[in-house]
Amino acid sequence: MLRNLTISGPRDRTADRKRPRFAAFSAAGAAALAVALVLLSVFALDLNLNRLKDSFGWVEHTDQVLLQLATIEATVIDAESGERGYLLTGNAAYLDSYTRARDAIGGQMDVLTALLSDRSEQMQRVHSLRPLIDSRFAEFERVVALGPARMEQALAILKTARAEQLTPKIADGLAQLRRTELALLDERQRRAQRDAARANLLAVAAGVLALTSLALGLFLLQRQRSRHRIQQLQSELIHVSRLNTMGQTASMLAHEMKQPLTATANYLQGARRLVEARESPPPANIAEVLGKASAQVDRAAQIVGRLRRLVDKGEAERTAEDVGATIDEAVALVEFGRADIALRRQVDPRLPRAVIDKVQIQQVLVNLMRNASEAMQHSARRELMVSAEPVQGMVEVAVADTGPGLPKEVADRLFQPFVSTKPDGMGVGLSICRAIIEAHGGRIWADANPAGGTVFRFTVPGAA
Repeated sequence: MLRNLTISGPRDRTADRKRPRFAAFSAAGAAALAVALVLLSVFALDLNLNRLKDSFGWVEHTDQVLLQLATIEATVIDAESGERGYLLTGNAAYLDSYTRARDAIGGQMDVLTALLSDRSEQMQRVHSLRPLIDSRFAEFERVVALGPARMEQALAILKTARAEQLTPKIADGLAQLRRTELALLDERQRRAQRDAARANLLAVAAGVLALTSLALGLFLLQRQRSRHRIQQLQSELIHVSRLNTMGQTASMLAHEMKQPLTATANYLQGARRLVEARESPPPANIAEVLGKASAQVDRAAQIVGRLRRLVDKGEAERTAEDVGATIDEAVALVEFGRADIALRRQVDPRLPRAVIDKVQIQQVLVNLMRNASEAMQHSARRELMVSAEPVQGMVEVAVADTGPGLPKEVADRLFQPFVSTKPDGMGVGLSICRAIIEAHGGRIWADANPAGGTVFRFTVPGAA
């Protein structure tokens, strides 16, 4: 008799589910914080670099302003020297020096105005300085126009210019521009140093915090993985417990079904003998039907016996079998739900025999072909291909359909126990197929069919 079997699950998994989620969230948060801090550190360093570039730019700008001020001062001096030399000696060489200075002073003032255009205070000084320079050069022009020939009139103009103190005023204006520009550079450099110090401090702090967050994230991730592994082990233990229960149930079913199957086989043999012993001829095909029924009962008894030995970890009876004939017998055992399924068989003529338990391999083939037939129930094209070919000392058998294919969510767990794509499936057929194939030393897997659908493949060892 069958015993009532109970599988006890975990008492409460709520806390276990919450803890890994919290750990995963914490690890992700720590990693995100570390990345943010690294980006902040990079931003601070980039800001510091830009500050240094600005500081260098300010120094270069100040150098240009100082050089332009010195150039303007030298031009005024050259103009005055040329004027005095020409007035005193009448030498035209002095007049050429004055002329070059007069022609250059306007452009030099324009360059200075462009350099100081971003500072309103400096621009006011430049605007105040330009009329002084224009007035001074106007005096130069009047004296040069009079020349040595009218010395007394020229000296009167020089005396008036000395009283107006235009040259000292120009020199003082240029000096004030120079001092302001140097003070501005000093202020900018001090501000740049303060900003650079703050940016460096921010970069170092962000780097340290990033390393700390990264270490914390790795710690939390490792803890989460440990907890996840513990949950996997618990889940595997539950599956093992269920499989053990299934094994015990299958063993008891095999034991209980063996006697009625044997009795049915005996009754069928007796009925066949009675029909054959009658003097009158029996109805057509009765003996043949009884023979087929007896053969199927014998086959069922063999399957139950092998199942019991498989569950009891007994050794399977493996012999060198013709794979083509094994496929043909398996095809004959399948009753397809639709009559319009196009079945094709393709066996490589070079195919060697395979060392297999014929009945078990036929069960695998029957299971795969039935699954393929059910998968193609609603397909417009229903083609089933069963093929076999030699592959590196093994025999590879493939069952290909043109159904909708495997859902992604079950493709990776297809051969695990209790995983099924059928609404009413138990999820043990493919698991048993995998156990049978692996017991033969082969492997079983599923691929997408290039023509649409799924291809199930398995390998078994070929005979030497």
